[in-house]
Amino acid sequence: MNEREPRLFSETTGVLPDDVDIPSPDNEDIEKYVQARAESDGKVIDKVIANIEKAQERQKEAYKRRTKSGTKRFRITPGMEVLKKNERKRERHGQTMEPDWPNVFRVTEVTDNNLVQLETLDGKPLKTRTPYASV
Repeated sequence: MNEREPRLFSETTGVLPDDVDIPSPDNEDIEKYVQARAESDGKVIDKVIANIEKAQERQKEAYKRRTKSGTKRFRITPGMEVLKKNERKRERHGQTMEPDWPNVFRVTEVTDNNLVQLETLDGKPLKTRTPYASV
C-alpha cells in the first residue's frame, strides 16, 4: 500500500555533512578481519560438511528400509531361466484369469540400467529389453 522509499540523510537535509571523518582501515585491521572471517568460514564449512554427512546417512538408512520391503534382492545373471511378468494383465481388467507369470525365458544380457535381454527357450530373442522388476 504505502510504497515509501527509504531516504538518505542527504535527501532529508539537502546537504552532506563535511565534518564527518571516516577513518580508513589500515593493513593490520584488514588482515585481522580477513583472518577472523576465514576462521568463521572454516567453522561454517565444517558444520555444513557434518550436516551433509548426517543427511546422507539418514538417506542411506531410508533407502535400505525402502528397498528391504518388497524389492528383489537376488542377482540375475546371463544363462538363468526366469519367468516374465504379464504387464498387459495389469492394464486390462478383463484378463483376471490369465496367469501373472505365463512364460519361461532365458536371460542373455543384463545391462547397467536394470534392463534384461531375454530370449525364448528356443533361442529367439525378444525385441525389447525387460525391466529388472518384471523378471
